[in-house]
Amino acid sequence: MGNKSRSASLFYESTPKSDTTPFQLPFKTSLLGNSGPYFNSSKRPTGRAISILTATLPDFFKLGLVTRFDASTSTSPFAFVEAVHPSPDLIYARNIRFRYAPPGDEGVFPRVLQIEGLPLYFASAAVVRTSLNALYSDMHVSLNSVEVLTHGAREREIKIGFIVGGSSRVGGGKAEWDILGTYRFSPTSGLINQHDVNSIHPAPHSTVYNAFQRSLEKLGLATPQPVPRVDIRKTNPST
Repeated sequence: MGNKSRSASLFYESTPKSDTTPFQLPFKTSLLGNSGPYFNSSKRPTGRAISILTATLPDFFKLGLVTRFDASTSTSPFAFVEAVHPSPDLIYARNIRFRYAPPGDEGVFPRVLQIEGLPLYFASAAVVRTSLNALYSDMHVSLNSVEVLTHGAREREIKIGFIVGGSSRVGGGKAEWDILGTYRFSPTSGLINQHDVNSIHPAPHSTVYNAFQRSLEKLGLATPQPVPRVDIRKTNPST
């Protein structure tokens, strides 16, 4: 019999867990239970990552990426970083890959956006946060679904659905996006090694997407888009 994927939906907990507090799912499930090897303690990489992601994503536009729990910090229980040299006890793998395939025609969204490596992942997150905070006020994130998927004995991923919203600084109009993302865990280390944005509704306008691309290119985080080549053939004038 082949391995079958298993899933369990859960609500996120708003109170972060410390390194000494067991990580507990908000309800018991026959698929994962509260005593599984990856989800019974925040000391486990996967359980710690799930706890940190679900507890801190709502504050992304205030704090940025939260990479690890620091129980020794008195002012804030989280240590967050958007730096080239992150802390070694983080929840992301150093070779993490990010991928977003925009919808639409090739002429509007020219290619899939892919980023590889921890420094570029952090830097791109900083670009997203600062750019949207510049365009919109009161930016916020609201989680509406969390689903843990198990593929086989050690392969796991978590799908997180959330709403990103804010008010335009020009005109004050409300803006809102419904986003679904998938975080995949390394079967060996338990760290997040793949982050896919599955969908954004409504899809980002081409001007927003292109502006983000240009920001990454200025920082050296993305390859500039190729300039279309136009072949001009010279013809001899008729005699």
